[in-house]
Amino acid sequence: FECACLARALAARALCRAHGLAPVLHMGAERGQQGRAETHAWLTAAGVGVTGYPLPPGMVEVGCFGA
Repeated sequence: FECACLARALAARALCRAHGLAPVLHMGAERGQQGRAETHAWLTAAGVGVTGYPLPPGMVEVGCFGA
């Protein structure tokens, strides 16, 4: 289990908030090899991609957390 994308998104979220931006943390999943779920986290602020881009092919957003 690797969650480097989540750590980056959370760190960037803290930096954005410290600078007065309203970031949105997105969580997604896709069917990976052998039917296992693959997960990914990415961050946007003011509609601009901050971390986690480009999104993996087939990634579907399953939740998001606003500022």
